[in-house]
Amino acid sequence: MTSLNRIEYIVGIDLGAGTSEASIAHVNDPLNIISVSAWDDSMRPSETFFSSILYSKDGSDAPIYGMQRDDAGDIGVYVNNIRQYIVDVDASDEKLGQLMDGLTVRKVVTDYLRYFVVFALKRLQVHKKLVKNEHFQEFVNEEFIDEDIKTIGYCLVCPADRQEYMKDCFIEAGIIEEFEAEYRLSFVIEAVAIAHSQLSRDRNETGIQENQDYFVLDVGDISIGVAKIHAASTISLSTITEISDDATFGLKNLDNKFKEYLIKNMTELNLNISLINRFVRTFSEFIEYGFHMYIPTGTAMSQDDIDGNPIEFTYEDLDRIVFKPFIESIAASIIKADKSYVQCKKFSTEKYGINEYFIKNLLARDEGGLKYHRSIIGCPLGMVSWGAVSSILNTYKSQTPFSLYNEHRSSFSDRGLSLPEIVSKESTDDNDGNDAYDFTLKLSIGPIAFWTDTVGIDALFHKLPIPSVLLKKFTDTDF
Repeated sequence: MTSLNRIEYIVGIDLGAGTSEASIAHVNDPLNIISVSAWDDSMRPSETFFSSILYSKDGSDAPIYGMQRDDAGDIGVYVNNIRQYIVDVDASDEKLGQLMDGLTVRKVVTDYLRYFVVFALKRLQVHKKLVKNEHFQEFVNEEFIDEDIKTIGYCLVCPADRQEYMKDCFIEAGIIEEFEAEYRLSFVIEAVAIAHSQLSRDRNETGIQENQDYFVLDVGDISIGVAKIHAASTISLSTITEISDDATFGLKNLDNKFKEYLIKNMTELNLNISLINRFVRTFSEFIEYGFHMYIPTGTAMSQDDIDGNPIEFTYEDLDRIVFKPFIESIAASIIKADKSYVQCKKFSTEKYGINEYFIKNLLARDEGGLKYHRSIIGCPLGMVSWGAVSSILNTYKSQTPFSLYNEHRSSFSDRGLSLPEIVSKESTDDNDGNDAYDFTLKLSIGPIAFWTDTVGIDALFHKLPIPSVLLKKFTDTDF
């Protein structure tokens, strides 16, 4: 985004692996970022909105958005985890076309964006924190979306090599016009968004120290991203840099790796394309996001060959064929991207059930790696879209210290205490005594790496032989 002169609000959008998020801030109040926390008005409102579309079989009825798979039944064509389809657009077009004539990735993404963005804005309009905020009085007006929506700038969380494609979908959805894209639409990779949200948290909780470098690694479903934080004395003086972002290493590529193996060995395995596709579908739905090695020789999946004879793959087989090479390639890619990453302190998580193996392989490349293991970042709902907003407004923030009067500063204004009073740049620069905020002793401990997660954090603590003193668990309650 080259200019914010015509923009009053920044909205962060994340079409996550399973659910979508939206957050907002006013440019004159950049520290007060608010995320959608209720997607309906029921007594127990849903905190999640599923990234899905249900098309009627004959196309006569309007699509249904945000539905869970279990509720979809067989009443139509159900498309979920929408962003997975942008990994390989040609292959996805073929797959979607088999489900329904004329169904393409561009149509699915455009339809979803057209609905979700407007729906998210409407949910933000009734958010109690916006209704009470003086900066949002125009925004919460019911005519705002029709009359003043052009004062909104958007930041979409998206892998680097898919951003041009998503920009076209954004424009085609009618959210912005093509000539507005330069100043109304920007992009950020997920690792950078998470880095921004982490940097804004209480330093006493994160362990971030002044004049230190930290890494954020995001092992996502469609890409692997690495971002680097250089922490200064204030949020605004700190810098976050995108180190790498690679869509060839996303978890959805595990499907392709497994399929490649089956095709290469289809004669020996006595399989045809139909049976291979069934194997891959089973792998995608039941193995990919919950892989483990509790019983290495146990049967992970079984299916009959052309002649009706069973073919079995053990967990050990799948580790050798798919997971181990995948994890090794990620480790090599990260180290190649930044040599200093090898000697990082590492904040790690179990994401989608495979990070146990990723961590072990990465640490195996550095004998002293375990001593650098630091902590865990959880990813509560709203965190990524929150970080997207912060990534745009960061340069507009006052020189706010990490910790002020020892008061907790929550990244998520919905879930924490009030933000502290803003400290001006002048008062920060003149405060030789550090009375206004807490600075801790700088330690030369080398760069530190964060590893991001959305699910399954608890399991990691029972599997990895990591001293508890090196771990700090971050949960939803931290936000």
